[in-house]
Amino acid sequence: MGTEKLRGMEHAGDSARREQAITERPLTERTEQALAAARIKPPAYVTKELGERPPDPTKAKAWDRGVRGSRATAGNTASPTRRTPSASRRGASQRTARERV
Repeated sequence: MGTEKLRGMEHAGDSARREQAITERPLTERTEQALAAARIKPPAYVTKELGERPPDPTKAKAWDRGVRGSRATAGNTASPTRRTPSASRRGASQRTARERV
């Protein structure tokens, strides 16, 4: 019975993907702007945790990733990258969805 309901559900189509892209674009832009601002004048909490941005390109990329992570924990919910749930979490949410039906 539950499986039949799942089979009858509509798949996410192109319009859903376009809508997601449209809503994610401004969030990504804001995150990039915040990163650019942090490169110019890092907030105190960033320099306390990460220090100044290193001149070495490889280390600078790591610093940028750290800034993105610290901004997410400092109240900014925008995430510049889409994260895919791990297989175990994906399986758990699929089980939960089946149980709800």
